[in-house]
Amino acid sequence: MMLALRAATKVLASPPHKYFTLNLSTRLLAPDGVLKQMMIANDVLDYAIHADTGDTVSVTVVNGLDEPTSIHWHGLYMTDTPWLDGAGMVTQPLIKPGATLTYTFSLGNQSGTFWWHSHAASQYVNGLRGPFIIHDPLDPFASVYDEEIIVTLSDNFHKSAADVLANYVNAFDPVPASGLVNGIGAYDCDFWTGDGLVCISSDPQFQVGTVFDVVSGKRC
Repeated sequence: MMLALRAATKVLASPPHKYFTLNLSTRLLAPDGVLKQMMIANDVLDYAIHADTGDTVSVTVVNGLDEPTSIHWHGLYMTDTPWLDGAGMVTQPLIKPGATLTYTFSLGNQSGTFWWHSHAASQYVNGLRGPFIIHDPLDPFASVYDEEIIVTLSDNFHKSAADVLANYVNAFDPVPASGLVNGIGAYDCDFWTGDGLVCISSDPQFQVGTVFDVVSGKRC
């Protein structure tokens, strides 16, 4: 007598694959009330990328700037794809103006708050940066908060990144003109002594600044 035995096969689901695009461009903005040319992604400052632990992500960077660039994923391990770390002229050639590059990498078991930013010269000083949030579906602390609020803090210079870098001497950090919270700051025009630049900080948004709506009884 012959018995036919069928081995049980467990099919493992592939990790989710999420896709993002960073359209890089230059815009005349006034993050603290003083106009300056800034480098941004998808027409906003601090563009946030959201993904989950275990995801594979593909981020297509479209370089609409007039200079080369690269994007670094700050704090991410890049265990299996170190060549996609984004350090320009170290792990990759720079992305030329008008060119496109797609970064595809696994987030592994990481979770938490990270950020992405340009890694070419000092471009991120001009605004080319943003949060990279990795949510953990099995977050062991999920029971102690009700919602998450992203807060970004950054220095803001009225000079261009190139000018700031050119004046960076003896390893002393240059002093920023103001600070930004989620891309908005405040600068008093009475103290403005710039050469040919325009201060418009009388605009209401610069008087109020960034506002976080917090609901009574909810934990953030």
